[in-house]
Amino acid sequence: MQAQLAAVQQARPGLLAILLSWGREFREWSAEARDRRRQVDDAYRRLEDARQASAQADAASALAERELAAATAERRDLENRRQAARRAVAAFRRTTQAAIPDDDFWARPPDETETRSPWVDDAWNRARAEVFLEALHLHEALILGAPDLVRRNLLGAMDLLQGRLSEAAGRSAIRAAWSTLFLVVPAISTTFASFDRLFAHLHEEELGWLLIDEAGQAVPQAAAGAIARSRRVVVVGDPRQLEPVVTIPDTVVAALRRHFAVADT
Repeated sequence: MQAQLAAVQQARPGLLAILLSWGREFREWSAEARDRRRQVDDAYRRLEDARQASAQADAASALAERELAAATAERRDLENRRQAARRAVAAFRRTTQAAIPDDDFWARPPDETETRSPWVDDAWNRARAEVFLEALHLHEALILGAPDLVRRNLLGAMDLLQGRLSEAAGRSAIRAAWSTLFLVVPAISTTFASFDRLFAHLHEEELGWLLIDEAGQAVPQAAAGAIARSRRVVVVGDPRQLEPVVTIPDTVVAALRRHFAVADT
């Protein structure tokens, strides 16, 4: 293309030819030169576009190669970990009678799978029971060692539950009343609807453990106050089994979802 443009430049008519043709040859030559120059410019633009596309393709190829190498390394690591896990499970099988939650375990009837705890054998169960009994003995010893103090704190807890004790009693007295009650009664059951009234005297992270059962039925905002008052939280529930209890009509929920462009899920 560049050679053709040079040939057109060399074919420029001389002054005599221009004069004899009344300028016709010059006009024809100029038109051809402009056309050739335009073709050359277009070719250079296409060449530059091709170079940029090639550079982008090279960069994309290099990135894909790095990602492939990383994915291959991750797959190799996962495979090694899976093999190690299989060896550990095989060794565990040889030393215990505990139920292992493999495909064979879950293929059994529900009355078998629901009455056996995976990974738990008789020795572990006995050890757990012994630790629990020793904990009860420790609680008993504490109560017998300070019966008057425990009695006063329990009376304070009863006043709390019946709404007869106010913040004026002092933060330490309120915490002592709840702590003593939990010492005697390890778990207290309530609902989110009454939680704020029952534990109104407790502030942030003053409960040790919060266990939320059937959490799939609860909307997140219902649990906010209980979670804020607890240091540790265990949340157990399947929203596919029991859906959240929502008092807002479905039509209103759908309208809000559309307004804020929120997906169905």
